[in-house]
Amino acid sequence: MATSGPKTSKLKTSSRRCTSGGARKLKQVRPRGMSRLVVDTDVVSFLFKHHPSAKLYDSELLGHALMLSFMTVAELGRWVILRRWGEARRTWLKKG
Repeated sequence: MATSGPKTSKLKTSSRRCTSGGARKLKQVRPRGMSRLVVDTDVVSFLFKHHPSAKLYDSELLGHALMLSFMTVAELGRWVILRRWGEARRTWLKKG
């Protein structure tokens, strides 16, 4: 589930859904004392797609500052291109 990588982004999950049909809203917040956890691309995919498997990771993700490796960020960028996301959804993903 968790891997390490040299370049990451800090993320905290919330259960709110994006109005553009995206997955859970991800905010860039890291409260003091919260440990960091690098989230695997598959887990991020489950969260975005509201896949039933995403619930299996909820207890593991809560209480951590979630981070993405540079490779996961690149794969998400490719996903956006392949699925021809419009400007609104691209902007939503960048704000994350």
